[in-house]
Amino acid sequence: MNDLRIPQNGPAVFTCTISGEPRPTDGQLLPNDGRFEASESNGQYKLSLKNTLPQDAGVYECVAKNTAGEARCKARLNVNLIQTGKGAEEGPRYEAPRFTTQIQPIVADEGKPAAFTAKFTGFPDPTIRWYRNNEPIKRSAGYEVTQTKDEATLKISACQQEDVAEYKIEASNPAGKASSVANLVLTPKVGRIAKTTIVRGGGVTGQDKPATDAPHFVSRLSDISARQGHTVKFSCEIDGNPMPTAQWMHNGKPVPASKDIKVGCIVIIMYL
Repeated sequence: MNDLRIPQNGPAVFTCTISGEPRPTDGQLLPNDGRFEASESNGQYKLSLKNTLPQDAGVYECVAKNTAGEARCKARLNVNLIQTGKGAEEGPRYEAPRFTTQIQPIVADEGKPAAFTAKFTGFPDPTIRWYRNNEPIKRSAGYEVTQTKDEATLKISACQQEDVAEYKIEASNPAGKASSVANLVLTPKVGRIAKTTIVRGGGVTGQDKPATDAPHFVSRLSDISARQGHTVKFSCEIDGNPMPTAQWMHNGKPVPASKDIKVGCIVIIMYL
């Protein structure tokens, strides 16, 4: 693995070849922020870094391990800064994508249209992708995707039972990526809502339900990348009978409610 000298905002690629029996594994991966990409082919390992920044300069190490031992190699990355001052051209200032408004959960009438909309920022302009239950959404007669410079919309022409799912919008550019998740549910044509309760933490008990059901996640938490000082929101859906209680943990410790942290849930219980 050789030292590199790369101009600011240029790409950098470290390469090394590893052999051993049993097949070695690499060491701890670098943070996945959209700029680092690790790959392997026939024993040759590559670490690619897009849009190098001044803070990326330093020593990089590849660690290969198997049951017989380990091997290490190091290389230094030097970043040539863009010239500044009178007469110098200012290079592009990259900004990771960020959602200024998130997509929101939707309760739709069967056969009626619905739309998820989000606003975003980032430079260069982020690439937008939509997902349904983590599967990419392709343009079809039932889905319409529109986008302006800072807003993206996913329209569902006529909501059906198969459209009930978790939807995600993802924005990415060379500086990073961000995502927002929300669910779509249908209003039942028959039946009634037995009880609707809004609580701030703790559990909710509804009326009698036909059978017991172990707690399970209807939709799970999603990773979030955020800037210091910005507000973030984690959300998920749980179900079970009796209605489960929920507790939030941070690094294995309970999260206390405070002026900076709000914990709560909205529960809609429907019996058909």
